[in-house]
Amino acid sequence: MRLLLKKVVETTTCASGWVDRSRQKFAGRTIILAYHNVIPDDAPSTGDSSLHLPVRDFQRQLDHLRDCFEVVGLNEIDQHSPGRPRAVITFDDAYAGAVKHAVPELVRRDLPATFFAVPGFVGGKSFWWDRLACSGLLNDVTRTRALVEFCGKDGEVKAQVEQSPQTQQPVPTTAELEELKTAAALDGITVGSHTWSHPNLERIPTAEFESEIGGAREWLFSTFSESERCDWISYPYGLVRPEAQSAAREAGHRGGLMVAGGYLEPSGDRFSTNRFNVPAGISLEGFKMRVAGLMQA
Repeated sequence: MRLLLKKVVETTTCASGWVDRSRQKFAGRTIILAYHNVIPDDAPSTGDSSLHLPVRDFQRQLDHLRDCFEVVGLNEIDQHSPGRPRAVITFDDAYAGAVKHAVPELVRRDLPATFFAVPGFVGGKSFWWDRLACSGLLNDVTRTRALVEFCGKDGEVKAQVEQSPQTQQPVPTTAELEELKTAAALDGITVGSHTWSHPNLERIPTAEFESEIGGAREWLFSTFSESERCDWISYPYGLVRPEAQSAAREAGHRGGLMVAGGYLEPSGDRFSTNRFNVPAGISLEGFKMRVAGLMQA
């Protein structure tokens, strides 16, 4: 009943013209979208279901962005452009599905995007949250424990998973390096830093910032050309503390991305930059409402 009511409200709101009027209020402003994975429509549900978006839904969202927004690259958000609101498309974790299924859709529509890669996990590897989900262990309690007690460190979290019964579900994996490099060679596609091993930057010792932040940036610069990379950092889990933001700034990054929020404030701190996280279960109407800033307005 609750889902039905939500659908009715979203459909009615979109049909009323409120979405268009709200979007017009944000003319010249920028919203950054955070995606994770894109999977075939007929793919089995596996891993953390909130992160793995069917390609059909992604196509519809891209069509809406192309029709109603000026879609720009992350490096262009400081360039003033009155008129339609601007949207920036980003992906965290560099999943294989995102590179395989999202990139062709972006290129087909001539839309730019940045993929934030984790160097320590590039090459067909899996993350703890997908492993826990495939083992039936992902819930609020285990997620909090993973982020707080184990500082979001993949190896320490997975050590707990290995002690649990395993399922036969395929676990989503990251892209191979050559797949990332092939994608980055395309016009409009860039790669950014998502730290070296995806820890919780709120919890790890400051002594680890150099390898996690600086090391990942060095990898980015040694692996991709200037036109293929985006010198921003995406904070794992959207979690960061001031010392880590300072380390990112000192390493040479232009800004740092959270994983929540709405339209950017013109005078906002670039190392606390908002993004709208696009969950896999969102309806097209719900997507339109949120990227129009209707909730924010």
